[in-house]
Amino acid sequence: MDFSRASFGLLAVCAFGYIVLLRLVLAKLNGNVRAAAFAIINLVAYTVVFLPQQVSQTTALTIFALYFTVVSFQWVTMRRFAQANGNWPWVAFLIPIVFMICVKYGGKDDNILTTALSFADVNLGVPLTVFFVGISYLAFRSSYLVLEVRNGTVPVPSYFEYMGFCFFLPTSFLGPISPYSRFRESFLNGRENIQYFRSMGRICIGCGKYFFLGALFNQLAYDGLVNDGNLHPGRLDFVIAAVCYYFYIFCNFSGFCDIVIGISGLLGIDIAENFDNPFIARNIREFWNRWHITLSQYMRDVVFTPLSKALVSLFGPRNASHAIGVSVFVVFLLVGLWHGVSWNFIVFGLAMAFGVVIHYYYTLLLKKILGRNGFEIYNKSIIIRVISTVITFMYMTCSFVLFAWHSRGMVMYIVTQFWHGH
Repeated sequence: MDFSRASFGLLAVCAFGYIVLLRLVLAKLNGNVRAAAFAIINLVAYTVVFLPQQVSQTTALTIFALYFTVVSFQWVTMRRFAQANGNWPWVAFLIPIVFMICVKYGGKDDNILTTALSFADVNLGVPLTVFFVGISYLAFRSSYLVLEVRNGTVPVPSYFEYMGFCFFLPTSFLGPISPYSRFRESFLNGRENIQYFRSMGRICIGCGKYFFLGALFNQLAYDGLVNDGNLHPGRLDFVIAAVCYYFYIFCNFSGFCDIVIGISGLLGIDIAENFDNPFIARNIREFWNRWHITLSQYMRDVVFTPLSKALVSLFGPRNASHAIGVSVFVVFLLVGLWHGVSWNFIVFGLAMAFGVVIHYYYTLLLKKILGRNGFEIYNKSIIIRVISTVITFMYMTCSFVLFAWHSRGMVMYIVTQFWHGH
């Protein structure tokens, strides 16, 4: 039997069992017992699904116990400081972010966590991130929850409500970064809001994107088309590979999010959308309102809004436009760093920052030159719309080459072949 088909079948059976078990919990139980059962099932499922095969089970379970302990400590600090006066809420906000930084960016051999584990005679032999799957998404969800509690959007969750939200299995791997307020409302009222056919349809669409279209576009991207050991005369193959790699990333990421949203929908849990037809975006700013939407919203609420207000307060309303420009630049530099600290992701963040800032100042200039009515006519022009959309598509296609560089490590070969036409 083909291994991939067997793996997919086993995954489908496990997913079905997970959904049935949680449906029984959500339908039959109430109150704290319901929250506790929901959290425990997700914690066990997380441990089973993401248990590394490269190390002993004892080592893996030890690291997972550390992971759960740290997240429990996050709940304690959130409960203690989220509603406190002064700057104390930022202590609770920063703890999950600092933990994420230690795991992802603390270095390979001299990571503070690996050093601490070595003193406990725990030698990993594999990257630390193997044990902390989804740490970026968990850190952003739990830190944003601190702001929701501080602002009075939601009450302080109980321990099991918090753990169930943080380790909700469908969103543990690739998000979305859906807020607790949305999760809580649907968790409390999910029994009446289940749409089976719509959720199953979403899962089927996601599987089609992820397993079929994603694999197809990957065959026409860098690995499948260009880096096959053969010579490729001319530059057309590079262009095709670049465009198909962009489509591949979309099908891979958005397809997975569709599956997550569909599975969550079968449980009555409402998850935020993460994509909204990004290929029709007419500028980089609009692109990020359509691509990885939850990350954009997080950065807007956590970084852009407070930073722009602080800069306007510091330099005065007359410099508000420049304050916004600087804030936008910082946001997208952080977006690049969020994906990784290697130079290609930093350059990607800079490319996004320059694209959005240039568009921002270009828009201000157009409004000044054309006036309000002229700018409305300009925005409604179909020709301008088409040209802007094509330029945005080309800009993002070129920018995503930086992702291929990281994940494939062979773009230098492609670029050399592209320029010399061998």
